[in-house]
Amino acid sequence: MKLRFVLLLVPLLASGAASLSQPAKLNPNAEADGQALVLQLLANRPSAGAATNRCVLNIRPPRGQGPRRTIPVAFHEVVAGGRWTSIYESAPTNDSPRARLTIVRKADTPNEYRIMHAPRSAGWDSPGKVLAGGETMVPFADSDFWVADLGLEFLHWPTQRLLKKEMTRGQSCNVLESVAPVAQTNGYVRVKSWLDIDTGGVVYAEAYDTAGRFVKEFAPKGLKKVNDAWEVEELEIINRQTGSRTRLLFDTAGQPAAGN
Repeated sequence: MKLRFVLLLVPLLASGAASLSQPAKLNPNAEADGQALVLQLLANRPSAGAATNRCVLNIRPPRGQGPRRTIPVAFHEVVAGGRWTSIYESAPTNDSPRARLTIVRKADTPNEYRIMHAPRSAGWDSPGKVLAGGETMVPFADSDFWVADLGLEFLHWPTQRLLKKEMTRGQSCNVLESVAPVAQTNGYVRVKSWLDIDTGGVVYAEAYDTAGRFVKEFAPKGLKKVNDAWEVEELEIINRQTGSRTRLLFDTAGQPAAGN
């Protein structure tokens, strides 16, 4: 079964090679239109039910800082009673314990995040730590996917601007600029995302810190047709400051894609 949260991340249609058209004129009503677009995206929730899937985190650390690592991840999703709960549970490795991230989404309220860690043979005895604001700028399972990335936290930031429309990666996109609250100074504080006009899926995104430096790059890759529907095979995040990168490989046909 395909991860339904991918509906918010990538469009379910084939994309062509990367290409940029001439940018459209800047939107004179950028902030009002940006807020309206984000409200529409956040209202696009899956139908009630439950889903389970397997993924693989393929982590390539900065050059010269150790070997590549592969970490299996189980994903569980439950939509019921006005709550949309996503749980990511990583397997333990020689370098890190098991990790469980729970994200709870409810209408018209901020996401709720809770992170837990446990040794290989231990249970989840601790209630874990609740994360909010800049605290979500921490890695999940020592990967380049931060808690904020997996929760699409930038869509909950106070400033949203719809800058323009343009072609990116062969698709017509809305270009959205999201700006973090003033008090948040760690991690990244501005995200520029290209959202497919038809589906709202993130085709490409860039994140910047308080000094305007390029921090992270996000892109879906490897779309595959399964049962007459397009499904994404992997998501990739690159940390442009450290040189590390992580691929999140999905099970689209019974087995997770093999890491390279």
